[in-house]
Amino acid sequence: MDVNSIRVLLAFLGLIHIVAERPSGYTPPDIPEKRISTDIPNDIREHIEKLYSLDAMGERAIPAIPSLIELLGDDTRLLGGWKGASPGVEAAEALGKIGGPAVKPLIAALKDKNRTKRRNATRALVWIDVDAVKQLIAALKDKDPNVRGQAAIALGEIKDRRAVEHLTSMAKDRDAFVRASVVQALGRIKDSKAFDTLLSALQDQSVEVRRNAARAWYNDVWPRYPDEVEGLIAALEDRDAEVRQSAAYALGYALGTTKNCRAIEALIIALKDEKDFIRSGAAFALGRIADARAVEPLILALRDKHHGVQMNAILALGQIGDSRAVEPVIACFKDRLSENRMSAAYSLGKLKDHRAMEPLIDVLANENWQVRASVIQALGEIGDARATAILIKALKTNDPKDTDCLVKRRAAEALGKIKSRQAVEPLIQALLDKNNFGSVRMAAARALGEIKDSRAVEPLLAVLLDGELNHNLREEAGRALGKIDDLQGTEPFLISLKNKKENLYKRQRATWVLGRVGNAQAVEALVAVLEDESENVEMRCSAAGALGKTKAFRSVNTLIAALKDKDSRIRSRAAWALGNIKEPNAVEALLATLKDEDPDVRMSSTWALAYMREQCAIKPLIDLLKHQDSEAQESAASELWKITWKKFGKDHAKWQRWWKYNKDNIYYKN
Repeated sequence: MDVNSIRVLLAFLGLIHIVAERPSGYTPPDIPEKRISTDIPNDIREHIEKLYSLDAMGERAIPAIPSLIELLGDDTRLLGGWKGASPGVEAAEALGKIGGPAVKPLIAALKDKNRTKRRNATRALVWIDVDAVKQLIAALKDKDPNVRGQAAIALGEIKDRRAVEHLTSMAKDRDAFVRASVVQALGRIKDSKAFDTLLSALQDQSVEVRRNAARAWYNDVWPRYPDEVEGLIAALEDRDAEVRQSAAYALGYALGTTKNCRAIEALIIALKDEKDFIRSGAAFALGRIADARAVEPLILALRDKHHGVQMNAILALGQIGDSRAVEPVIACFKDRLSENRMSAAYSLGKLKDHRAMEPLIDVLANENWQVRASVIQALGEIGDARATAILIKALKTNDPKDTDCLVKRRAAEALGKIKSRQAVEPLIQALLDKNNFGSVRMAAARALGEIKDSRAVEPLLAVLLDGELNHNLREEAGRALGKIDDLQGTEPFLISLKNKKENLYKRQRATWVLGRVGNAQAVEALVAVLEDESENVEMRCSAAGALGKTKAFRSVNTLIAALKDKDSRIRSRAAWALGNIKEPNAVEALLATLKDEDPDVRMSSTWALAYMREQCAIKPLIDLLKHQDSEAQESAASELWKITWKKFGKDHAKWQRWWKYNKDNIYYKN
């Protein structure tokens, strides 16, 4: 066996001892089982194969920790693994699964001279997450700067806000690496209590600290930004180019549409910086702020020698929306770069100036499909009926290079915005054409709903009722029908719904159709069925589910009242419907049903709160991880990740520990 194969084998043997916390679910090794070498002894191969069907090992995994710690420094690329896979990375993942018992030796590994070992130890601590936080906070006081710095980085990745106060106290650490790591971590956690620390760090002597402080404001969007941004404005004049670039982007995010005169003036000056990436950042920020004072400087920036600056200047002019930009942006269609021509089309759509009509139409004839798609979108945004004929032509054209039919989809969308009745028949053809992509047919359905022509009723209804078609296409056809003021298509279903003598199948089918149509008449009829206590329970359940599909606020009070219905099936369906509508006023009522005697009602209410991304859903979701149904556990774990961005899987105990420390300061996924 060669050295590389031996390394693979060692990594495998180390991984045999993992999975101390089985409830979170075991993830098999990254390397496919079929890639196991055939020239190894049978007894070793048998041990390796056990990796693919391991059971819980509990305390038995602890003896493997020293061996796995030693492997952390091995960065040899594994054969058959994903890009970046190595014995060190696999060992880090194993230690992450072992969890708490591995924390102390991992923190000790942060002192190691091997940079790879320190990096993988940090990676493992991040995977351990909540169970490592206390010891990582303690490690911030370690004498070794490597330990302090790596502990800060890990805390930033974990995003546990217990660390914020401790991190801010370390912002004046004597070691520049530690200060840079602390600032990086605070930028990741994004707690407003760190505002002053991050702004002060923009004046640090260390360039790495200043870079991280500037990056902190724009790498991800903050829930809110500080009112005082003088530190960022001053950073536009920093001697380091990367700090200046980050400060420019950060001002764009931090200010938004706030008209800060000092910032605008400083960014206009930055449009002339010697570094092209700083000029590009300044153009981006001015577009975000959208102040008319930047129009003339941005027009001048269209002549910049760097294409990135040109493109951001074009886009910024579109965001500002000043008519002075129309002619200069039209001139950009002569640019040799297709990216700039696409940006010009996008901005002209934002400007909505009819002077752009003819130049946009002229460009369509000799352009690649990506630019044509942008031009067509712009024509729709402008909304001039003169573009109808050429858009119909684009809807019918097949370009073999346009593999996802973006041009046709954009043409349908544009016709829907122009609302010309001349487009109805071509759109119906596009809707019914089975050779079209689903996205094109859905766009055609939406457009027909916007035009509201009665000729579309029959074909839309045919699509809605065709059980062999894509579910999303049928739903789109139903919504389009609901926008057309014509009862021709829905009247038979309204009659069936109201007729209690009609057979149950036809009435339930009527609720399904009316739920997709969702117009005022449909909602009124469905509400009447749900409120009628003499109605068949199955019909009332169907009506509640259909009202959830309509997403009509008119139905909210009726659905809230249904949460107290004597029949648990109706309570459960009403909870689901309220979650689908995402009405904030229903939260209090849904919370009350978390104590319902029926477990299905409690589960439906929990899902509803989860769909609404409500913090109050977290604890009930954690409780659902104890549900005997494995599918319910999987769904609960998935919804918890969507709300919290934490990947603890179905590990109920770990979620409980995390909740104990974070229930008052949740880091929400954006």
